[in-house]
Amino acid sequence: MQFKPLCSKTIIISLLLSGCQTTKNELFLLESSYLEEKGAEYTAPSVDDKRKVDEEKLQTSSFEYFPNQLSELNNSKQRSNLNKFSDDETLQISADSLAVKDFLHHVFGELLGVSYILGDSATSDTQEMTLNIQKPISQRKLFSLSEELLNQKGYIVRYNDDIYYIHKTEQGGKANVAYGYGNSVSSVPETASDIIQYVPFKYGTQYTLVPTLNQLFNVQVGIASANNALSIKGKRAEVLKALDFIQMLDIPSLANKQIASYQPVYHSVKELTEDLQQLLEEEGISATSTGESGKAVSFVMLERAGKLVTFANEIEALKRVEKWVNVLDKPSAGNDRAYHIYQPQFARATDVGQSLQLLISGSPAVSNRTSAESENNNTNSQRQGALSASNKDLKMVVDERSNSLIIESSGEKYRQILPLIKRLDVMPKQVMLEVVIAEVQLNGKFSQGVNFTLRNDQSANIVGAGKFNVGGAGLNYILKGANGEIALNMLQTDTNLEILSRPSIVVRDGVTASIVAGDDIPTVGKIVTDPVNGSQTSIEYRKTGVQLSVTPTINAQGVVIMEISQRISSTSPTSSELEGAPIVAERTIETEVVAESGQTVVLGGLMRENNSINDRRVPGFSSIPILGKLFDSTETGNDKVELIVMVTPKIIESAETWKAVKKEFMGRFQYLKVND
Repeated sequence: MQFKPLCSKTIIISLLLSGCQTTKNELFLLESSYLEEKGAEYTAPSVDDKRKVDEEKLQTSSFEYFPNQLSELNNSKQRSNLNKFSDDETLQISADSLAVKDFLHHVFGELLGVSYILGDSATSDTQEMTLNIQKPISQRKLFSLSEELLNQKGYIVRYNDDIYYIHKTEQGGKANVAYGYGNSVSSVPETASDIIQYVPFKYGTQYTLVPTLNQLFNVQVGIASANNALSIKGKRAEVLKALDFIQMLDIPSLANKQIASYQPVYHSVKELTEDLQQLLEEEGISATSTGESGKAVSFVMLERAGKLVTFANEIEALKRVEKWVNVLDKPSAGNDRAYHIYQPQFARATDVGQSLQLLISGSPAVSNRTSAESENNNTNSQRQGALSASNKDLKMVVDERSNSLIIESSGEKYRQILPLIKRLDVMPKQVMLEVVIAEVQLNGKFSQGVNFTLRNDQSANIVGAGKFNVGGAGLNYILKGANGEIALNMLQTDTNLEILSRPSIVVRDGVTASIVAGDDIPTVGKIVTDPVNGSQTSIEYRKTGVQLSVTPTINAQGVVIMEISQRISSTSPTSSELEGAPIVAERTIETEVVAESGQTVVLGGLMRENNSINDRRVPGFSSIPILGKLFDSTETGNDKVELIVMVTPKIIESAETWKAVKKEFMGRFQYLKVND
């Protein structure tokens, strides 16, 4: 059988199989939140325990200490000489009646193994030196004994550039002296030479000790008034004895005093001090508030802090003061009104005042729920008029400048409301929130049809005849000829997950945290028609993207109640009939959930589905009966998207909790490091 070609050009049919289907069915692994608990359960502390912890924090010193600039003076050359030798390695020496030169060669050269240079007087000195130790001694001890023997013979040992220089003291010359600074044993140079030690006083000058030190110890004591110190010259043993004597007497004048502080509630510090002083004097206990010495009790008024500090010689006197304080610091009898000031220790006076406003006056109070924007609005409004509340028995005003509550009432009414104020005065907690906003996409897209391409050149090429290739274009049937090619393709794709945003934010308990990430798109606003000026169109901007707001509230059991408002909006590819007014697709979640600290809450179910059919054909050829399908390409798509929101709260109770959260958070960054 013989076939004839349909035309003069030979058409070669090649079937190219590049792939039947590309499908991504693997799961997207989303790592767990760094705020999730690692097996440990959160236990909420009681109010009393929390108050105790916060009070301990307030008592912590806020001083910042700096290293002493004179500490380097203690590392003198003489001390480094002795520290150069080991205190662990032992050796034994037996030197009987050796000349100075031979003794130095045996000790420094053979036993200690150091470099040394002898002066002319040492090489020609015929004095004999003897050092015979039956038991092994350390290298440090041997150097100390040898230096002491040399000092007795009139020699001094100097050290410079790892070389020891040994020569005789010149007549009229200065002796070898080591210098030290400090009032501790370790600050005194370890040397057999004379030492000049500068001893600073810790708690005030006591120059009256100079004659006593000169009489009791074999030292020379001078006064260095510019440095508030004494200069002590002598051998190390005598200097140490004098130093111990100074430390015994250099103590605070009130070191043996009993100290206590008290913050008056119903009276001023000055009024309470005057009454206490008068009562103690009547009891026969001498007291003063002006700093007089020789009194059994001394009062120091800290009016700015609102506290009274008491110093007493004996604990019994201090307990007596405490008893009178409990008697005197009471609300005044009768209905006489007075002004009382309460300064919150932990909370803001504005927050406490808002909580009391409705209780006192019965008028609506400002909501305690705030955000960053409302914080600024509240601040501006409160500057114009302070927060206040009143009734027939009591009047309250909040003073933001001093963070205080000013209450005008009788002493009895103030005593009744004070426990409630203290219960409201608690340290606000914070919550660390990590939010993951993701879209789960399942695109069931299937395309089929034929693409026809004409070529103008008259050459005939055979490409890939009889072969197939698996690629990303699906199943392709290609008919190649001299004047073009006909391609038939079939493709199906599936995708999985896209994370839109993953923010982390710290927010105070009861405050709304907002996160906005997106664009402002212009839209057509008002259209005003004027007979003279014509039509005028205003442009309004609408926010699109991710908008999230979370309001956490922590209860006494450590459970976080969150009000979540989530909005995702984007412009739709579908054109609007109204020009300048794009279609905005929006999905919103508003809910209230409950979660424990470190527990992740998942919100989902908002789905969006788009079905599309695209028909592409070759004009004229696609209308041919039966064969027209070869010149027609149809694509159908089904896009289904589900919005998922995952929120993980973490209660931050203390600095230790914050450090742990910070460490976990910074561990997610590969190229970012923050110093503590």
